[in-house]
Amino acid sequence: MVNYAWPLSSPTLRYPLNSQPDQPGQPDQPGRPAWSRPLDEDRAYITNPHAIRTLAHPSRLTMLRRLQADGPATATECARIAGVTPSAASYHLRQLARYGFVGPAPGRGDRRERIWQSLIRGYRIDEVETSGPAQLEAEIQLQHAMADGSDDLLRRWIQRLPHEPLEWQAAAMIGTKTIRVNADELGSLFERIAELIQPYLANRRSTAQAPTDARLVHVDLRMFPWEDTAALRLAPEQPEN
Repeated sequence: MVNYAWPLSSPTLRYPLNSQPDQPGQPDQPGRPAWSRPLDEDRAYITNPHAIRTLAHPSRLTMLRRLQADGPATATECARIAGVTPSAASYHLRQLARYGFVGPAPGRGDRRERIWQSLIRGYRIDEVETSGPAQLEAEIQLQHAMADGSDDLLRRWIQRLPHEPLEWQAAAMIGTKTIRVNADELGSLFERIAELIQPYLANRRSTAQAPTDARLVHVDLRMFPWEDTAALRLAPEQPEN
């Protein structure tokens, strides 16, 4: 499952309006989480495999995130944050528009360049229409793109760290922890952390609602298991060269 969400009608996306949350799984339902995963009426649920492949590009993810967090922008403005040319940004935005992720926004009085806006607040990829090796590969490509985009933001932060105000140097955090949980506990923990962040999300909290010194801050949640250490202990030793 990939999490990342004003919904509009689209053949690519489904919106669980007036839906009931998932019910907790039962012990005799293997593979179904025992924790309840609530359906979010503001989140798009991506079901089209082609849409997943369209998202699987770091520049497209960065531009979509920019439009979600900071409002409408031109292709040139999106290009600056994504590190691509305006023509490349325009192409990527048109691809995102094909599947309902972005669309035209009201103009600013200057008609020389199109204004784009995000049409979704966030998204979740699950219950995809088709499954198989090709589908799994598309989801893996998307996760690689998400990781690459997040890593790029981190590298850029580290490069400018010496020039940042001291209060932001102290407040910004990069840390890792190792926890011991089963799959159900991990899924539940992720949802609890995501719920804690909800009031601060830039696509929900406007500039007028936030403190005057607030900035856009990147939050990266990565929670995944180590390799199976028991299996590694049982694996035959490799001869030394």
